[in-house]
Amino acid sequence: MSKTLKQDNRNKNYIKNTDDLNNIFFSKSFQLFLNEFDQSQDTNAIVNIPPMKNEIEPKAEAKTSFNSRITELRIKRNHDNTIANHKEQASTLEKHMKRLEELSKNNQDNIDDAFKKESAERAEIPAYIRHEEEDLEKMKTRRSAQSRKGIDIANTVKQFEKRLKESQENGEKRAKERRMRLEGKKPK
Repeated sequence: MSKTLKQDNRNKNYIKNTDDLNNIFFSKSFQLFLNEFDQSQDTNAIVNIPPMKNEIEPKAEAKTSFNSRITELRIKRNHDNTIANHKEQASTLEKHMKRLEELSKNNQDNIDDAFKKESAERAEIPAYIRHEEEDLEKMKTRRSAQSRKGIDIANTVKQFEKRLKESQENGEKRAKERRMRLEGKKPK
């Protein structure tokens, strides 16, 4: 911090030239904030912030120019290429904008058409009637297939007799196993 002091004639306070302006600013703003609660201090003494210390910036050394015909030609070619690219992009954008402008001029659509209700597509026969008719047709085909097939009584009797014999054999087998368990013998 510099030791230079200046006298402020307005409120007889001393102001320092300083390097640390941030800390002074924040401390003074904090004092102003505290002064809102305790108004015994004079705000003019708090508000004055010292000026920032003038620093002399060192001058940048002048760079020596690099003279090369090849480098200059490369830079010029790159510059010319970028200019040509910009012109090409500008012309394509201009063509695109003109095309859009023509489309908007030729477009005769009415804005009210966008808000009209679209009519819903409806089938000639309502879905519930169509489903009912399909169900009736399925029932007719099932009935006709069953009636053509008929019942084969001889085959059915054989199946039931076979099942009856199997269940009787299983019942006798289980009864033997129960008896052996009750007698304390191991079943085979």
